[in-house]
Amino acid sequence: MRLLPLFCAGAFCAAAANGGVKDPRQAFSQLPAWFEPAPGQDAFVSRSMELALSVDSRGAVLARPGLRVRLEFAGAAAARLEALEPLEGRTNYLVGSDPSQWRRGVPHYRRVAARGVYPGIDVIYYSTGRQLEFDFVVAPGADPSRIALVFQGARPSLDRDGSLLLAGRIRQKPPVAYQMAGERRIPVASRYMLEGGVARIALGAYDPSLPLVIDPVIAWGGYFGGEEMEIIRSVAADPAGGFWIAGSSNSILPVVPNTDPRLWERNGNRAATTLAADVAAGDDTITVESATGFPFTPTYNIVIDQEEMTVTAIAGGTTWTVRRGVNGTTPAPHAKGAGVYYYVPDVTTRDAFLAKIMPDGDGWKVAYFTYLGGRGEDEATAIAMAGHRIAVTGTTASDDFPVSYNAFQPERNAQYDIFIVLYDPTVGGLDTLTFSTYYGGELSDTPTSIAVGPNGRIAVAGYTTSGFLKFMVSGVSLQPANRGGTDAFLVVADPFAPAPASFVYATYFGGSSTEIANAVGFDREGKVYVAGVTTSEDLPDSDNAHYHRPFSPGDGFILKIDPDKTWFDSFLYGGYWGGNDFDVITALQVAAPDEIYIAGYSFSDDLPVSPGAWQSSRRGTADAFVARLNLKEYGPGFTPFCTYFGGMRSDVPYSMALDPATGTVTLTGYTTSPDFPVRNFPGFEQPTIRSYEIFVTRFDPAKTGNAQLVWSTMFGGANADVGTGIALGADGSIFVGGYTTSLNLNIAGAAAKPNGLGRDAGIFIRIVP
Repeated sequence: MRLLPLFCAGAFCAAAANGGVKDPRQAFSQLPAWFEPAPGQDAFVSRSMELALSVDSRGAVLARPGLRVRLEFAGAAAARLEALEPLEGRTNYLVGSDPSQWRRGVPHYRRVAARGVYPGIDVIYYSTGRQLEFDFVVAPGADPSRIALVFQGARPSLDRDGSLLLAGRIRQKPPVAYQMAGERRIPVASRYMLEGGVARIALGAYDPSLPLVIDPVIAWGGYFGGEEMEIIRSVAADPAGGFWIAGSSNSILPVVPNTDPRLWERNGNRAATTLAADVAAGDDTITVESATGFPFTPTYNIVIDQEEMTVTAIAGGTTWTVRRGVNGTTPAPHAKGAGVYYYVPDVTTRDAFLAKIMPDGDGWKVAYFTYLGGRGEDEATAIAMAGHRIAVTGTTASDDFPVSYNAFQPERNAQYDIFIVLYDPTVGGLDTLTFSTYYGGELSDTPTSIAVGPNGRIAVAGYTTSGFLKFMVSGVSLQPANRGGTDAFLVVADPFAPAPASFVYATYFGGSSTEIANAVGFDREGKVYVAGVTTSEDLPDSDNAHYHRPFSPGDGFILKIDPDKTWFDSFLYGGYWGGNDFDVITALQVAAPDEIYIAGYSFSDDLPVSPGAWQSSRRGTADAFVARLNLKEYGPGFTPFCTYFGGMRSDVPYSMALDPATGTVTLTGYTTSPDFPVRNFPGFEQPTIRSYEIFVTRFDPAKTGNAQLVWSTMFGGANADVGTGIALGADGSIFVGGYTTSLNLNIAGAAAKPNGLGRDAGIFIRIVP
């Protein structure tokens, strides 16, 4: 039997979040923490910049300046410590001038077991650097009622949700427990109870012959947006902590102080002039050089440097009475010649936005926000991390979209063009744009996916109706012309090279009908993979393709390109994938060179499901699928893993995250199936299908049958809810973004929906396995 309480230092998380991305400790703190033997004692320490953590035979200690809490087990014996799961890393401590005191090759371990804490009961410790987790492993016949937790340095109290609170700064969430009897889940009631200063675990009735399972919980989530409409299109995990989201906004959203460089405000009326004379911090009048473009009558707000002021009266056209330091800004002196700006946003058009969501104790906060675009409509469709920078793509109708000096297409070519940006949030002003360029042809071009390679290159894929995409050259591009009216495209850029070398490679890809590329990725060798859907019977296929001809009027396609080569030499793989009906690949993850995961939805009855698949046949109108492909193999070895999953109606995945450490894949999208498979996700009320509901599902391809589906949940409200992006954090948590029209989402920490019924609002959740 296993019990898994969570010993979570919420205040420690908040302190880390407030540090900002410029704090170099954050990158280290996001690494999975390890245990190593403590010098000269029977104990282990967990190495992390977040807090000091040590485990000994009597318990564990969490400490940081101003707070030290020790956990012990009342009435327990001194345990025997055993290090578990050795890691490859080693630590050397070469301190001082005496080599005999140096410690070399200190081993790392993922877990530490304390054996025999109580008769038949062991404790297994884990650490992520931000929190300590521990399992009670109870042998058959042992008595779990003996478990008693004692805290030194903080007296525990019970919160209304059953959590233990310690010193108001550490929260130990209540255990969630159940047992499985075949396919039937049997909940086991579990809660903390306090007897004086001792915390015990109260269990309901359970079968001691069955294992007690503890699985994921939703940590927090919320709406994102304002009074108009917002859609989150893509998410990415920052290696320094937190998660980036991007999409489109029609609202006037609050800008986080000291993040937005004030160059990418919402669309609207703008005017600018300069101060005609110095202004002291206490002055209530200013004189400007020109009032052209500014309103004739007050009141309205202006910005000078970082201070916002309200103009309350006008004399002589250029002398204004002002109210200083409004909207949380601080009155400050301003020199003659300083810029004076007026701005009223236009909420009838969309702007792209980029924001960062950070853990904040038991909740979350917006740690960074900026609009991105010009005076026309702009929308971000996909993002990917490039170290601490963010690669962003989308569409723009703005003639004044900010471009960088090394843009290979510095001007807009059609009504809507693609933009490709490498954004650096650690700097300000135009320096935030490490790279920014337009890209497109004479008609409509839509980017759907972006990826960053090991050499820093950026790949963007999507679809286009343009017949003359820029930089498509016969004898250089694999396919220099649009063959079917709507063709897939791929463009690869080097954001650190000067123009024109910042352009690396581009090609159409398609046959005589329609192709849409939905996903793109790099392998570690810098090769590019693209996946999507085709309705062409004459798609370009390579000699090594597993399937040279379509199975139905619509199939998935897979393309592999070497961007350092030209024409047919760049064509490493191209072929179909699917079954006897319409199949669409919507997501792709590269596991290794020539080994990829794909996901999508299928109307086919004969996908090449693998032996022992979780679901071997289609159940609904369109079922989701996930598969692993080996492009070097033929026959069954080409698809070593493939399963349907879904219910009686339609199930559509949009995004997938691959965990290279465990080999698991996690997907999100939407379902209309009332019997969508839900598994191993206690403590959260499943919604009733009323429209579309978000789902999040994890598979382990190394397993078979029931074990293949690790866990699965859906959630939503009374209206439409769609998951569009998923990312895996460095701590193993899952972050899902999307959009919703529901007013009543059942998500921990979610405030009220900021706009009305029927309007899209951004939505995100964080799941902690």
